[in-house]
Amino acid sequence: MKSIQALKAALAVGCLLVMVGLLGVGPWWRSAAGHQEEGPSGAAYPPMEAAQPVKVGNYSVVSSIEMGVRGVSVDGNDDKYRSDVNYRAGFRLFESSFLVRADEGKGVLFDTLLVNSTGFGSDPYGYARINAEKGRWYRFDANFRRNAYDNRLRNIALGQHTARYKHNFGDFDLWLLPTNRRVRFNLGYSGDRERGPGTITTSLQGDQYQPNSTFRTRADEVRAGVEGRVGGVNLGFLQGFRWYQNDSTFTSDLNRGNNLTNSAVLNIFRREQPMRGRAAFTRLSATTTFARRVGLTARYTFTRVDNLDQVSFRARSRWTPRRGLSVNLNFTTRDNNNPGVGVVDRTIFGDLDTTPFSVDIKSRVFGGSVDYAPSARLGLSGGYTHMRLTTDAEILYFAGLPGNRFATGRSQYYLRDHFFYFNALAQLHRRVTAFASYRVNDDGGQGGRVSNDVGGLFIRSLPFTYQTPEARLSFRLGRRVDWNVGYQYYAYREKPPFNTGQDYRAHLPYTSLRVYFGGGDR
Repeated sequence: MKSIQALKAALAVGCLLVMVGLLGVGPWWRSAAGHQEEGPSGAAYPPMEAAQPVKVGNYSVVSSIEMGVRGVSVDGNDDKYRSDVNYRAGFRLFESSFLVRADEGKGVLFDTLLVNSTGFGSDPYGYARINAEKGRWYRFDANFRRNAYDNRLRNIALGQHTARYKHNFGDFDLWLLPTNRRVRFNLGYSGDRERGPGTITTSLQGDQYQPNSTFRTRADEVRAGVEGRVGGVNLGFLQGFRWYQNDSTFTSDLNRGNNLTNSAVLNIFRREQPMRGRAAFTRLSATTTFARRVGLTARYTFTRVDNLDQVSFRARSRWTPRRGLSVNLNFTTRDNNNPGVGVVDRTIFGDLDTTPFSVDIKSRVFGGSVDYAPSARLGLSGGYTHMRLTTDAEILYFAGLPGNRFATGRSQYYLRDHFFYFNALAQLHRRVTAFASYRVNDDGGQGGRVSNDVGGLFIRSLPFTYQTPEARLSFRLGRRVDWNVGYQYYAYREKPPFNTGQDYRAHLPYTSLRVYFGGGDR
């Protein structure tokens, strides 16, 4: 009886840690596949099992909590920094962890229960995660994320498109018979809620006006699938359905617009365009392993919504030539094709306009990474990812023609980003651990492509470089306390001649204490 009461008390502590994480400002960052979870400002945490567990009946319990303060100094465009990073100075709960593991064959409702949370106080994003499993019967994964967006960019619509949104979303997945190689089942649900104030622009009578906006959207998704092994290949099938709605509103009182020489004045404005939609998607996947060292995964997904076609393909491989060394390669393609439907709108564009507006989006992502851990005291990882994104949309634009007429044209956007990262974790002394990382993005944008405004071809991009190095030292002060001190640097620079004056440099020193709750020495 005492053991059960003690276990209930331990579970209560875990729930408290989750609630503390949920009270934070903001959702959890997802790192790239295969990367560790990120810590205070992008650093990978060491595994929580560094602490020795305490026995509670048939269960072993380990938990820890990390609290600290961060400083922030920004040199340059503060609005762009808020849009990109948005870390603020002050106290925060860096991370909390809670792990319960049953003795072999002694678990009742679960064999393992893991709770993680991060993001409290001064962070714009945070997360809470729960993982539970019971041997061969089930595995449950749940996560909840919160984001706080603060966007005031001067290079978009003369800086008149702004937003300050709160974004809450989560995923919940239940696997039945998860260890069965012949057949296993998956049920899942995802929810998404986003809302907040902002501003937009609207065109009327040859002028641009800036109404206020209240953004409010939601989406719900359910999915079910089955996986199994046939002839040495793991095959998977997943069917999902998604419902979404948008109830945003746009309002304005007396508004003279951007062109003060124009006699047109917006006296009052209100627009509501409630939207409801649904979509279905199907995913097929295949995974196999060669010679126990090379893994290959391929995934094909097709989605169709009315006249929108989306086709994606993903391939991934993992090679482990030796213990402690792994090489990962991945390739993803996604094509969105939205052919237009001709519409005659006599109230705005005239009787002759029947142009079918279409939008095509093509993305290609390929990359690789190497992880090397020759010993428990040293870990190295690095990788490269190249992303190519091209969008081509047919548009109507005000061309300065007589009678405030509009003309048709095409708007194209190009992104050609190169991303590189490197992480190093080393135990310098039994009481001192060092971590260092470097990440850089370099986007070449549209290259030598140029717009032809007269011909109605508008080409846009935003070539830039973005660097985020970090260094951290962790000192083991005692059996249950670690002290961390670190520094992170952000540098954003736009490439001429496309510079919009949004460059910045940010310095973020931080320090924290991690307290372990468990028994024995670490």
